[in-house]
Amino acid sequence: MVEDSPDPRYIRIRGPLRFSAPSLTVIDLLRDGDDDPLYDALRRRVVGLHSVRRALSAHPQRAGNAEVRRLLWRARENAWSRGEAELHDFLRRLAIAGWNGNVRREMRGSVHYIDALFGRERLALELDGVEHHSSTIDREYDYRRRALLMAHGYRVLGLTLGMLRTDPERVAWEIGAARAITRPPDPGRPESRGAMAAESSAVTGRFAARVTPRRTRPPARPTPGARRRRWGPMPGSCPSARRRWIAIRRTAS
Repeated sequence: MVEDSPDPRYIRIRGPLRFSAPSLTVIDLLRDGDDDPLYDALRRRVVGLHSVRRALSAHPQRAGNAEVRRLLWRARENAWSRGEAELHDFLRRLAIAGWNGNVRREMRGSVHYIDALFGRERLALELDGVEHHSSTIDREYDYRRRALLMAHGYRVLGLTLGMLRTDPERVAWEIGAARAITRPPDPGRPESRGAMAAESSAVTGRFAARVTPRRTRPPARPTPGARRRRWGPMPGSCPSARRRWIAIRRTAS
C-alpha cells in the first residue's frame, strides 16, 4: 500500500497555513523526472543532499521514489546544474579519480565554488555553458574568478558540454596532460625520482652554461734567490751530498 500522508516532522505550520519542508518539497518535485528543482535548491543552498536523502528515507513507500533515488545518485557530487552533473558523469565514466565536485574556496574575502577540483594537482575544471554563463555580467564574473584562481596557484581548464559529447577522447587527454603538468613529484616513486633527476640535471646544465670559467695561469717558476732560500746553499765538501742536492733541485724544477 502506498503511503500518501507525509511525515509530521516535515510539515511546517505558520498560522493557518500548513506546508511541507523544503527537502520534502524537492522530493515531490523530482517524482516526475525533472531534476531542475534539485539543482536550483542546491545552488541556492536551500537544501543539502543529506537533508533530501533523510526526507526520502522518512517516506519509503511514496510513489516515484525510484526515480528520486536515481536523480539523487546522479547529483551525489553536489552538482548544481545538469551540465555539472554531466561533467561529473563524464569523469566517473572514464574512471578519473582524485577530484571533488563544487569545492568551496575562499579567496580575497569572497567565496567561490569550483565545478570539479583535483586538489593534489590544484587543477580546476570549469564548465562553460549558455545556461548560467550567457550574459555579459556572468562572463565577466567568470573571467574575474578564473584570474583569481590562477593568482592563488590554481590551473584552470575550461570545458563545454559540446566538447564532452563530441570529442571525449580529446577532453580526457587534455585533463590527463594538465594533471601531469601540475602534479607534484613523489620522491618515493621510481619514475618520479627519474624525472626529478632529469630535471635537476637540466637545471644544472643550464646554470653551468651561464657560468664563465675562470682562466688559470700556470705556476711561475721560482727565482734563483727563492730556490737558494728553499733548498739552502750547495754543500761544498761532500760529493754525495752535492749529487743529492743537484738531484733534488732537478726534480723540483
